[in-house]
Amino acid sequence: EIGARLVAACISKPIHFSGWDLGEQGPKPTVVAVPAGSVYYFEADSDADARALIEALHGRTRSDYFGEKGMGLGFCGVLEALP
Repeated sequence: EIGARLVAACISKPIHFSGWDLGEQGPKPTVVAVPAGSVYYFEADSDADARALIEALHGRTRSDYFGEKGMGLGFCGVLEALP
């Protein structure tokens, strides 16, 4: 368990997409995805929790669908207060 919580998110409308199944000669089910560029802001309870959160999310796919195609790929950064 990681001591962190999601405190904000900046996302747009979901993207719906599908395709055509050549084997079945019919439409594939529609999939709903969070748009690229969406941002989630987490606050961690400690530096160790922040490191664990980064280890769990950074450069890893968190999608149940099409992870091998880059869907659900996340990157972490650190927000520093302005002087």
